[in-house]
Amino acid sequence: MTCFRPALLAAFLLGFCDVTTAASSGANDLNTAMGQNGMLDSACSREAVDACTSEGLSGSAPPPVNAKVPPAHCRLDNDILATCDYQTLCFDGEELYVVVADREADFADAVASLREIEQHSPGLAMKALLSRALRYYFPPKGERPGMTPINYQAHYHYTSWERMVENGPVEWLPNGTRVLIVDEQDTNVYHFSTFFMPAWTDAMLNPVNEGGSVYFLNTQEACLNDWKKMMFQTLFSQVPSLFSENQVHAWLDSMTQRDPTSAKPTTLPALLTRNHVWPESVGETCYGNHRKKMPFPVCAHNARTFPVRLHVLSGYLDHSTLREAFGVKERTSEERLHSPRVTVVDRKDVHKRLFRDPESIIETLEHLPAHLNVSVRYVPSMPQDPREQVALMAETDVLVMMHGAGVTNAMFLSQNSALVEVFPYGHTHFGSYGEMVQRAGINYRKISGVLCESGKEELLASPHSQTRECAEKAVNDPTYWNVRRYLHDSDCFLFAFQQHNTAVDLLQLRDAVLECILYL
Repeated sequence: MTCFRPALLAAFLLGFCDVTTAASSGANDLNTAMGQNGMLDSACSREAVDACTSEGLSGSAPPPVNAKVPPAHCRLDNDILATCDYQTLCFDGEELYVVVADREADFADAVASLREIEQHSPGLAMKALLSRALRYYFPPKGERPGMTPINYQAHYHYTSWERMVENGPVEWLPNGTRVLIVDEQDTNVYHFSTFFMPAWTDAMLNPVNEGGSVYFLNTQEACLNDWKKMMFQTLFSQVPSLFSENQVHAWLDSMTQRDPTSAKPTTLPALLTRNHVWPESVGETCYGNHRKKMPFPVCAHNARTFPVRLHVLSGYLDHSTLREAFGVKERTSEERLHSPRVTVVDRKDVHKRLFRDPESIIETLEHLPAHLNVSVRYVPSMPQDPREQVALMAETDVLVMMHGAGVTNAMFLSQNSALVEVFPYGHTHFGSYGEMVQRAGINYRKISGVLCESGKEELLASPHSQTRECAEKAVNDPTYWNVRRYLHDSDCFLFAFQQHNTAVDLLQLRDAVLECILYL
């Protein structure tokens, strides 16, 4: 399939005036026309859909384009992150296709109408920001203007419907499908949360219409660990108008290209994953980039995509609705004042980046001023049950934790509680967790580990030459690592200090925790 591929230049915006949601007035017409067991005639071009009555195909075909709604339209939040709606969005397992014209003959004109944001409004691109936002702008053909995102970077293409189906039929996902495309499928809960929480925010602000719909996640169901399942279960409990299990199963059965022996969702019926639609081996797909061209594409009308939000939480709304959905109760200010709880969580379950001397840490914190009545708890590793992880956060006033994906659980802390994040010696100071909790009204402190004598000896005796070289740099020039940035020496960061067990300056840790307690 050869389609127009827009140039991907780094466009950075300050904002956009009159950015509104482009929602088709007939958002549920397609679902209604199809019925519970309906299927779309995907073998026919959109121009001739009404006349298409091929044997074996039933139900309604794609509706005509609504000229008043742009092919793609994005709503920007305060962080200039875009939630985008599409008349028709297709995905072939590897690339996303935005249908901008019905016929190939009209495609050139549709593409020609795309203009770069700077051409539309130079003021929008005055200041460079860290995250990409939007690049192309559709001049309004009806009531609303539209924009196209580069949320998924190089994976967008524009195409005509005629070209989309020239290589064979497509299959259809339910009208209004929420599409979550993510490249990394490992167990890292932080990476998962960066694309899940924007979908959570959207569900709280823009509930699914009564006609129902589903979420499509670019992964295998087997790659969803218990924490991820918990988050989707909680999300679905807040969105009662999603498709039922029977509706989803009937929809999948209507797909003529799909292998009828493929699995169907049960535990999370409104969540479709790759293996529910396409035949695919499970064994090699839970790690790394999960994009592979499939035998046929899937499309959805009025589809929606979400940005990747590195700081996870948008603010108080996410924090409060999330905790309410999980039934997390706030400790009263009086309880915190008279008996503050400090929880130190280690990483013994992952066997790297551990506290080197947790006993000394606990002893130091237990000797905080007696009148504060502080209770200190040491947890060797996060509980296996994700709901116990949530409960642990609910019982904590000050969380002390080594930098890592597990710190994502800090989003379940109470407002006015605190997080003390400990970075290993020489480790990059990523700011994502700090921004995450501060947006929710949670106090934040960070400290860096120190390179103790036993740590130096371990690094210098490492069987890996790269690690030994990093240790020699640290020994010969202790000030070298005062500037902790990934680009400062990425090799040492990756090969030595990221994995290294960490000693902490006990006085520095004590002061950070004490300051947090006084702010409770």
